[in-house]
Amino acid sequence: DCYRRFIQMYSDVVMEVGKKYFEELIDKMKEENEWYAKILGLHEQHSDYTFASGKVIAVDPLSPFGNFTINAGTKSGIAVGDPVITAEGLVGLVSEVSFTSCKVRTILDVNTKASAMISRNGNTAITGDKLTEMPQLDGKTSDERPFATATAAYTGGSPPLAEKGLLRLNTLEKSSGAAIGDIVVTSGRGGVFPEGLLIGKITEVNPESDGLSLYAIIEPYVDVRSLKNVMVITSFDGQGEGS
Repeated sequence: DCYRRFIQMYSDVVMEVGKKYFEELIDKMKEENEWYAKILGLHEQHSDYTFASGKVIAVDPLSPFGNFTINAGTKSGIAVGDPVITAEGLVGLVSEVSFTSCKVRTILDVNTKASAMISRNGNTAITGDKLTEMPQLDGKTSDERPFATATAAYTGGSPPLAEKGLLRLNTLEKSSGAAIGDIVVTSGRGGVFPEGLLIGKITEVNPESDGLSLYAIIEPYVDVRSLKNVMVITSFDGQGEGS
């Protein structure tokens, strides 16, 4: 485009910088602009959320769950237990924090449990597959959203599933009607995660060994092993309630 041609002329004539370098610089700036646009969108749609952003600076080589460290900590208002997200959905939560960094335990980890619920037709807090596209659908209020499972359901990880980038949804009632393709979101119960954060889609539904309930396999919307930037929700309405 015209901007790229102008920058290339400037780099060649004035700065004597190669085309490849400037192409990479422009792509990086575009990526950063898109990232900040997503943050702005989340701020506009969730006025009760307070955010801190961070970049992934290290990945735990011993973790089979993709746990990692970001370059933001208590200096940015982050505390242990804060939810971590991207514009695509839930990543996990803060497990340890220092002044300038914190460790993130992903949703694939066996120790990360999120109270969750299922939407069969998408008429929930989510429209499409992005957190940045979450206006109320068809004018429905939060009390009118047709969720299809008991709120006692919760997510859980395991090493074999984590290797495949998957996790479980446990303690589903048989009457839930959970089915392949259903969308799983946080329920907000317990005050750890706000309601409506996208977790993933169901790929399997199976009976538990006791025969009294079901469990589902979830394919998360966020690939926790390929993240560069994340957002930490440092406060939200209902945080800590019921904990």
